[in-house]
Amino acid sequence: MAILELTVPKVVTAEGTHPGSIIARQNFTVSVIARNSNGTIDTAYNSTLTVYANSTSSDTAFTIGTINMSSGRGTSSNLNITSVYTTSSSRKITVKASNGDLASKLVGVWFKGKASEFNDTTVSCSGTLPSRYIALPQTGHCSDNVIVHNTGTSKSVTALVKDVGPWVPCGTCSADPYWNTGTVPWAETNKDKDRSNLCGSNCKYTVNGAIIDLSKLIMDDLGVTGTANTRSLNNALWRWA
Repeated sequence: MAILELTVPKVVTAEGTHPGSIIARQNFTVSVIARNSNGTIDTAYNSTLTVYANSTSSDTAFTIGTINMSSGRGTSSNLNITSVYTTSSSRKITVKASNGDLASKLVGVWFKGKASEFNDTTVSCSGTLPSRYIALPQTGHCSDNVIVHNTGTSKSVTALVKDVGPWVPCGTCSADPYWNTGTVPWAETNKDKDRSNLCGSNCKYTVNGAIIDLSKLIMDDLGVTGTANTRSLNNALWRWA
């Protein structure tokens, strides 16, 4: 049996906890080297490996690809993971051969989309409102931590979820935990549509496509320029902390 060495690149360079990182719903690549017990590459290793993503109960729950090893090396691209479980920051990638050779790696799972600025003083979560806070479109996340990254400035901020939004839930439109469902965020699907028509007369404004709301000081910390309370950050990256 060989010792498999699995590498998942950091697609998000801000990843500081896990050895690899990916962006949900975007293809990523993994590579494997098979080594002998003395550390040299096993050039006779030509097995086919299955690539798995974990569930909450099994590391090999979902087959997401294969790797054809040749002379001890192999790569698989076009792999895809769309979601995390609850508020986990990661998923586990496992490669396994038919003879039982295997290797696993945790990867941070980031979500990418537009972030809008908000400055509400009345929020859904109880307790003292911090100066830096975040809103996501589902209830039940009060005081959960989120990391947000601006690729344009290479700056990151960790802050608490203290409100619900942007855009949903409202009226007849339900919550949108896209990080768990793996679907395209509701705000992206309904961008530029009138929310009153979508969700009911009590829901005003036109949907701007933002998938996360950031308070003013978070926008400042991320280096986002522009007029306060009107700023947005395209292609923001975030994950659960």
